[in-house]
Amino acid sequence: MRVTRAQIERYFKLEAKRKELQRQASDLGKQVEEIENELIEYVEQNGGEARSVTTCGHVLAIVQKAGTVQWKPEFIRVAGQRAADQIIAAAPPRDAFSITPISPVAA
Repeated sequence: MRVTRAQIERYFKLEAKRKELQRQASDLGKQVEEIENELIEYVEQNGGEARSVTTCGHVLAIVQKAGTVQWKPEFIRVAGQRAADQIIAAAPPRDAFSITPISPVAA
């Protein structure tokens, strides 16, 4: 396979577009979170012990889910920082792709 300048330029163009879409998604996520917080507050105020409200053709509810463990802090608490440092140091390196433009050398 032969790499072309057009492929590399397309890569950068698509990567810029991907980053812009991530920023847009992040902004939308913040808007959704604001509305969700308002809805949660409504359920907390009006949902009673059941922690649910039926309104506008929807059931709004606060439900319990299994919790998630923050493994690194928990491991450090149980085994200690030294053990964590040893495991981190023993982790094998991994490959990552990189493209770096070459700047012209000043004469």
